[in-house]
Amino acid sequence: MNNIIHKVEINRLWNIYNVKWETINPDVNIIVGINGSGKSTILNAIYTCLNRPEEIKTNFFLDYIKVNIDDYVIDSRTGKPADMPTPLSAKLNHEDTSFDPIIMRLKNLIATEPVSAYKELTEFSKIINSLFSNTKKRLDEHNLSDIRFLDVNNQEVALQRLSLGEKQMLTFLYKVFLTRKKPYALFLDEPEYSLHIEWQETLIDIIRQINPNCQLFITTHSPNIFSNGWQDKLQFIEDFTTEI
Repeated sequence: MNNIIHKVEINRLWNIYNVKWETINPDVNIIVGINGSGKSTILNAIYTCLNRPEEIKTNFFLDYIKVNIDDYVIDSRTGKPADMPTPLSAKLNHEDTSFDPIIMRLKNLIATEPVSAYKELTEFSKIINSLFSNTKKRLDEHNLSDIRFLDVNNQEVALQRLSLGEKQMLTFLYKVFLTRKKPYALFLDEPEYSLHIEWQETLIDIIRQINPNCQLFITTHSPNIFSNGWQDKLQFIEDFTTEI
């Protein structure tokens, strides 16, 4: 299964809008629009429909949502087709900067695939070290599963001491790394929160570098997110929503 979302239809969102989104790109989709126009709600509804369509009616103020993914259609009124493989998706939230679940998965990865995992983590650490070079921090190459940072004097920098933006960027990228071999639908709601302009400008490039198989859905108010050559991936919410 390629996990490519082709079309989204939402009926009676907030009893105000109908959504018919047929211009979805297979790689990157950057959704822009004014506050309160429904960007985050649409993203969350798509993610929920992929994973728990039975919860749509309870958690969202809409009639139904249909998501076309590969050759299947998930309809919140009827659920997933019985023969449909489980679609893979992840939602990255800037409020979730907990490293414990990530470290647990890294340790499990190294335990089950020691040679390939160490090689891939070493390459991944180069990306992280490049991002953190201006603040003179680097990952401890001998302890990659614990996400252990060192300063210029080889003293450990506790994860708790990192800034909110640093924690946010790290959790984003590590979660993408853990999906690196699989085609995923990745959802990011306003990822510019707490990120420096340079990190905003390179975020999409880095995510695509780590996992080129992902289909990315981003909502944003920051032009820096798409200023680095991604302007043609803009999706204006008013182009696929109509008032009832």
